Amino acid sequence: MNWVDVMLLLLFAAGLAGGYIQRLLRQALSLGAIVCGIILATYLQVPVGAWLAYIRPGTRAATAQMAAFWLLVVAITGGLDGVQRKVLPETKFLAVGILDQIGGVFVAFFTVCLQMGVAILILRFFVRQSWPVANTLRLFLHEGMEASTLLPTFYNLLVTLVHIVGGFLPEGGPGFLRPI
Repeated sequence: MNWVDVMLLLLFAAGLAGGYIQRLLRQALSLGAIVCGIILATYLQVPVGAWLAYIRPGTRAATAQMAAFWLLVVAITGGLDGVQRKVLPETKFLAVGILDQIGGVFVAFFTVCLQMGVAILILRFFVRQSWPVANTLRLFLHEGMEASTLLPTFYNLLVTLVHIVGGFLPEGGPGFLRPI
């Protein structure tokens, strides 16, 4: 267990605590938002990647599609989360009390796993690029991510969901997502 694993465990625990505080309905809506974001990004990453390659000539197709995928996931998930927080400012089930909070923790488990998978995807994208400054930091992050034992678990959960959705597409899922 290295420092990346410790950070992942702390973030995971914070996410579960957030699920306890936010309760069942808010966590279920957040889970729905991230799943919708991943599904829509899987469908839209090819045309948006082509558009990014068009506006930035010289960009590799794989880099453009990967950037399109994570930009779409972040934008769609953030938009849906923002809308649901405006529409439903109060989401407490007063009749069930503690079961509402325990249900929030249960749903937060899946929500946090997917959110961490997306964050790991974004971090892996940036760590694999060359940096004009702070290359030592990039190498430190890269070595920590390579030695991590928990990182593949969160990442492969995201890859599994994307490949299930990609199985329904004629061109398949994104080519840049491979299990670790």
